[in-house]
Amino acid sequence: MFKFSRIALAAALISLSTLAHAAPADDAVERGRAALKAMDMPGAMAQFDAALKLDPKHAAAAFERGVLYMKAGKLDEAIADFTTAVLSDPTNGQAFAHRGEVKIVLNNWKSAFEDFDKAVAASPNDYRVLVIRASYLMGKGDKKAAKSDMDAAIKIADAHAAEVLTKMREQMGLDK
Repeated sequence: MFKFSRIALAAALISLSTLAHAAPADDAVERGRAALKAMDMPGAMAQFDAALKLDPKHAAAAFERGVLYMKAGKLDEAIADFTTAVLSDPTNGQAFAHRGEVKIVLNNWKSAFEDFDKAVAASPNDYRVLVIRASYLMGKGDKKAAKSDMDAAIKIADAHAAEVLTKMREQMGLDK
C-alpha cells in the first residue's frame, strides 16, 4: 500500500510539474492569439516567439508563427514552423495544408501535394483542409478531384460555411 501511495504521489507531482512548465507557453500562445484578433501582428509574433522559447516544440505556437511568417513572405521560416507543428502534432491538418501552400509558392509541387494529402488524412473532418487542397487541384487543372474535395467540404461544414463553400464551388466552375 505504501509503495502504491508513493507511486501515485510521484505521478501527481510529475503531472503538476508538466502543467507548470506547459502553462507559460500556453499562456503566451493565448496572448498571441489575442494580439492577432486586435490586429497587432508584432505583438502576436513576440508572444509566439516567447512561447517557442519556453517550449521549442509547442505545436500551436509554431503553427501560429508559421502563419505569420507565411503572410510576411518569410517562406523558409514558415516551412520550418509548420514542420515543427506537424512533428509535434501530426493531427494538425492545417499545418500540413499551409506548408503545402508555401511549397507551391516555392515551386515544389510534388511535395506540396503530398502535404495536402497528409492534411486531409490528418484532419478528415476539417473542411478547411479540403478547400485548400481543392483550390490547388483547380490550379493543377484537376477539376474532378477539386469538385470531389469541395463537395466533401460542404458536407462536413457547418451551415454558414457550407453556404459560402457552395457559392465558392459555383465561382470555381465546379457546380456542373
